[in-house]
Amino acid sequence: MISKLNKAFSHVTFYGENHIYINTLTGARLPSVTGHIKKFQPEFNEKYWLGEKAKQRGITTQELKEEWQWASKIGVEMGSHLHTFLEQKIQRRHIVPTIPEYLDNNKFEILVKQAEEYVETVTNTILACEFVMCNADNTLAGMCDRLSLSENNKIIITDYKTGQLKDSYNKFHARPYDFLEASSLGKYTLQLNFYKSFLESQGFEVERLEIVWFNENNPTFQIFDVPKIEII
Repeated sequence: MISKLNKAFSHVTFYGENHIYINTLTGARLPSVTGHIKKFQPEFNEKYWLGEKAKQRGITTQELKEEWQWASKIGVEMGSHLHTFLEQKIQRRHIVPTIPEYLDNNKFEILVKQAEEYVETVTNTILACEFVMCNADNTLAGMCDRLSLSENNKIIITDYKTGQLKDSYNKFHARPYDFLEASSLGKYTLQLNFYKSFLESQGFEVERLEIVWFNENNPTFQIFDVPKIEII
């Protein structure tokens, strides 16, 4: 199945330095799944919330904006380093986890411990890590963290998350996905189902979608089964 997967999506490549997907047959740039699903999420009124939160804390909106930007950068980099560590550990390669000095090493050590605990539970055959794929008409692309083979010879899609997962804003995605709450879990449900639709468009059967959540405030990792939905 690994060779079939590679053949089906061999024409799409991800360039990490620019975070873009390219159809190597045509040279066309493909929009990403993460960018596409933003179209269905409620708009965040940054100006309003900067003003409100800055007033509550007694700081300027510029100071708060810089805080948000720095926190976002730290979160992305922490997640990226953990993803690299997980990919290496899943493939049973020896790796010593390291992070830049400006990141919180204590927090990262907690995440690494959870990741090591998780890897010990993985028993399914690994088909691919950081797998790049696209839809049938080559207009949308994405990359999932891991594809595995179930006991029924079907694919399991796994994605790792380190940020907020249990937030709730009492808002919903736009149609046709207005049955999904506009929370992190709702967003990731949409993301993984796009990956599922990509695989199914090439004739692969998907058995399960799952998110593995690593967070320093939890005693260990948590696994969430993601519901299957129809992608329109």
